[in-house]
Amino acid sequence: MKKTLDDIFAATNPIFCAVVLHYFLKGHHEAKEKGIDFPLMFLPVPILLSQDIMSTMVQTNKKTTFLNWIVANPIIRIGIGDRITNTTAITKSAIRFGLNNQLITITEDGKFLPNGEISDSKAKQLGIQNYTTIAQRFGSWIGNLDSPEAVFFALGITF
Repeated sequence: MKKTLDDIFAATNPIFCAVVLHYFLKGHHEAKEKGIDFPLMFLPVPILLSQDIMSTMVQTNKKTTFLNWIVANPIIRIGIGDRITNTTAITKSAIRFGLNNQLITITEDGKFLPNGEISDSKAKQLGIQNYTTIAQRFGSWIGNLDSPEAVFFALGITF
C-alpha cells in the first residue's frame, strides 16, 4: 500500500521539511546559480504545508512566474505572514537538520545552497514527489526575481 503525506506529524517532521528546503534551494540555484538569502528560507514550509496554497501550485509549471502565480491566486496573500510566523520553529528545525545532515550548506557570505543529491526515485517511493517537484519549481520562481524584498512585497509582507 502506497502512503501519502496527509499526516500533520509527518508534514511537520524536520526530515521531510529539510528535503523540501533542499529541493527549494535546488530550484533557486538552477535559476540563479547563487545562494539564497536567509529570510527566503522561511517561505517553502508554510506554502507547501498549506493544502489550499499547495493546490494552486499543482496547476502551474516551471514557466509560470512567481508574480503570475500571485496575480492568479491573490488569496495566497491573506494570512501568509501568520503562516510564516506559525511555521518558524518547524523551518528552523528543518534548517538545522539539513545543515547537520549535509542536505543544505551555507556559503561564506551567508547564502544557502543545496548540498548533495536526493534521488527523485526515492522521493517518489516515499510518496513526496509532488512536494519536492513543487518546492523545486517554487525555488526556481524565487530565483528569477531580483531580491528578497521583491518576493516579500509581492506577498504583501513589509518590514
